[in-house]
Amino acid sequence: LLTEIVDQTDKLTVLNTRLEAEGAQTIESPPADKSCLEALQTSNLKLKDALLAAGKALKKLQTARLASQADALVGGLIEAADPHIIAQVEGGGAALQEFLNGLKKRQFEGIAILVTEDAGKAHLGISVSESLTADFQAGALVQQLAPHIGGKGGGKPAMARGAGNDSTGIDALLEAARNL
Repeated sequence: LLTEIVDQTDKLTVLNTRLEAEGAQTIESPPADKSCLEALQTSNLKLKDALLAAGKALKKLQTARLASQADALVGGLIEAADPHIIAQVEGGGAALQEFLNGLKKRQFEGIAILVTEDAGKAHLGISVSESLTADFQAGALVQQLAPHIGGKGGGKPAMARGAGNDSTGIDALLEAARNL
């Protein structure tokens, strides 16, 4: 139990350092009471709660920052599009979802095919405006393009995602998308 408390205290210290770096309030570590086993167990439960709260706070900050970055990039992509977006974006799978959400929020009228790479894995996201879903469906497009990255996926007519383990196929996927 003492080892678990030390481990969790170390993890909380790391998360608090990251929270502090983001300019956010840190989560206070409860003092460890080593006088008896019950007190240690209580301290351990409180520490687990603090660790969970710090992790959630950090994730919330990271998601908010990612959404802000995605919104700015989406604005640039929409301005440059004619009326379709086919692009590789940075940031991994979480960023890809934020890009898709940004397109939806801005009521993008067109087709967006976005791909990103994260640790050797390729992530594909497709958004099709409601006015075009009679002719193009995001889920069908994902199923058609995902094999280029050794993957598969699916979704709804207006938005779909896929992933594959072959990020070397991203250029082929983008080329195939341009030829649709």
